[in-house]
Amino acid sequence: MSSFRFSLICTRVALLFILFSGIRLSAESTRANALLQQGRVDEARHALQQTLSAQPGDAQAHQLLCRVYYAQEMADSAIRECELSASSDPGNSDTQMWLGRAYGMKASRANPLIAFSIARKVHAAFERAVQLDPANVQAMSDLGEYYVQAPAIVGGGLDKARDLANRMEPRFPSQAHRLRALIANQSKDPATAEAEFKKAVQAGRTPAAYIDLGQFYQSRRQPEKALEALRAGVEADHRKD
Repeated sequence: MSSFRFSLICTRVALLFILFSGIRLSAESTRANALLQQGRVDEARHALQQTLSAQPGDAQAHQLLCRVYYAQEMADSAIRECELSASSDPGNSDTQMWLGRAYGMKASRANPLIAFSIARKVHAAFERAVQLDPANVQAMSDLGEYYVQAPAIVGGGLDKARDLANRMEPRFPSQAHRLRALIANQSKDPATAEAEFKKAVQAGRTPAAYIDLGQFYQSRRQPEKALEALRAGVEADHRKD
């Protein structure tokens, strides 16, 4: 399953946003979310388990606990909690996105036969997340990475990725350029990939865009350019040093 490179989907984008999912929270979930943002995942898990013992149908708490388990790389537990959240709140785009990420983490560790069956679940969850909220740019980015990395037999394809990038561009130009860079990289066109990563930086000036550019240079064995990009990312937002 390494050819799918699901670990990129599970960690590269997902972990950048693990602390900042824009869900509406109850008072109890707000406290647990604050603990999660502070990296106090064990305390967050304990608080959420207490909440769920009293309110087992709390979809928000199940989603947050899914994110806690995801941060701890406990794929099966994350899947269980996100599935419970989705069953209570089937219209929540973020829950479907996190469910797809949890499935992706499991797929990245499975043998090829099992991974293929899980891949279909990854695809379905990301597609559902985008259908539920076409403005969920994180879900669109995850779906785009899936299209780039996964074979057609489980729903991947560069043409699908290109179509998605075109849909993203009017509202999310930085993420659209990033997806085009991934497409070019997959197509073994490093010149276009570099140009698109640079356009993503110019469009957004976000730490994530600089990180992508730095990782590209690192993969091309250009460490000086990689460091320059990463330093620029730090300067763009010191809160994410």
